[in-house]
Amino acid sequence: MFLHTSRGRLTDKDLGRFPGQTLFDRIARAACHAGCLPRKELYEAWEVARRVRRLFRGGRIVDLGGGHGLLAGALLLLDDSSPNAIVVDPALPPSCEKLHGTLVAAWPRLAGRVAFVTGAARGIGRAIALALADAGADVAVADLHPAPFRGEPWYRLRERRSGPDEDTPTVRAVAALGRRSLEIAVDVADPDAVLAAAALCHDELGPVDILVNNAGIVNNIASLATMTPESWAHEVQVNLNGMFHTVRAFVPAMAERGWGRVVNISSVAAVQPGLGQPAYTASKAGVIGLTRAVAQEFGPGGVTANAILPGLIATPLVRSMPEHLRAAAIAQVPVHRLGEPADIAALAVFLASPAASFVTGVEIPCDGGLLHAPLGGLATAPPARG
Repeated sequence: MFLHTSRGRLTDKDLGRFPGQTLFDRIARAACHAGCLPRKELYEAWEVARRVRRLFRGGRIVDLGGGHGLLAGALLLLDDSSPNAIVVDPALPPSCEKLHGTLVAAWPRLAGRVAFVTGAARGIGRAIALALADAGADVAVADLHPAPFRGEPWYRLRERRSGPDEDTPTVRAVAALGRRSLEIAVDVADPDAVLAAAALCHDELGPVDILVNNAGIVNNIASLATMTPESWAHEVQVNLNGMFHTVRAFVPAMAERGWGRVVNISSVAAVQPGLGQPAYTASKAGVIGLTRAVAQEFGPGGVTANAILPGLIATPLVRSMPEHLRAAAIAQVPVHRLGEPADIAALAVFLASPAASFVTGVEIPCDGGLLHAPLGGLATAPPARG
C-alpha cells in the first residue's frame, strides 16, 4: 500500500507501526506520526474515518489518484484546499469521473454528516436543506406544514398558495442530489413533538451532526399597546422556545461525540426593530443570546453555534409585498437588491463545515450591508454605470 496526501506520504512501514487496529484507525494514527496530519486534528480524523467506513459499507480503499487526493478519502474534510479524494470502489461514489485516464472522486466536504433543518419545506429553510445536501450531508426536512399550500389560511394571510419552487417537495429534491432524506412534520413549539422527531431522525438517518434552526413566524403586526399576551406568547414560543427545544434534543449528544454544528436563523430585526413587530424583534434578539449560550456550554465538546441575521430575502411572501414597500426597503441596501435564499444557504453551509471550526458564538448579518452601511439621502439611488 502506498498512499499520497497533500501533506506527505504513507507506506506499509508507517502503517505497520500500528497493528491490531482497523485500517482507518491505522491510517489516522500513521498520518499523525508521519506528519501528514497535525496531532490536534487526529480526533476529528478518527470521526471522519468512522463515517467513511459507514458510507462505503466496507468498500476497498485504493489509491488511484496518484497524489491528487487526501489520505484514503478518510481525511478529506480536514483539508478543504484539496478537493479531490482517493477513490473507494469505483462503483460506489456517484460523483466519479475520468480525469487523464485516472478515476478520481470529488468528495463533498459534509459527506457522512446528518443535518436536521427546521422550516425546511420552503423559502430559506428549503434552500439551506438543498445546499447542505449538495455539500454531501443527509438531511431531515422538518416543517410544521411540509406539503405545499393549496389555499389554506395561514398566519395573517387569508389564503396562501405555494409557488412553483415547491412543485418538488424538499425531501424529494434532497434525494435527487443522491443523499438520504427524511420528511418530518413537527411543531417546534411542542417539546414532546421535537423529542419524537429527534428519535425518528436518529432511527432513520443516524445521529444528527448539524442542526439548523430556521422555523419561525411573523404572526402579528401590532404595537406593544395593542398586542395581546396570547399573540406575544405564540410568536416567542415558535421563534425562540422552539430553538431551545431542538437544542435540548440534539446538541448534548453532539458534544458527547465530539463534533457538532448549530446554525440559528435570527434576523436583522433583532438589532434594528421593525415598527409593529415587537414580539418578532424580541424573539429574534433572544435567538442571539441563546446562540451564545450554546456556544459557551457545548464548545468544549467540539460544537460550534452561530446565528445568521438575514435581511429582506426574496421568499414568496416577500415578493408578494406591495411594490412600493419593496422598493423603499431595497433603497436602503448598498447592494441594491433583495437577498436570495441561496445567499443565506451558502453562509449556513460554511458555518456547518469543518472550515468554520474556529467561528462560534457570533451573529453574522447577511443583509447586503443594511445594518452596518445603510444608504440614505442622496445615496439611495444606485450609481450610474458608464
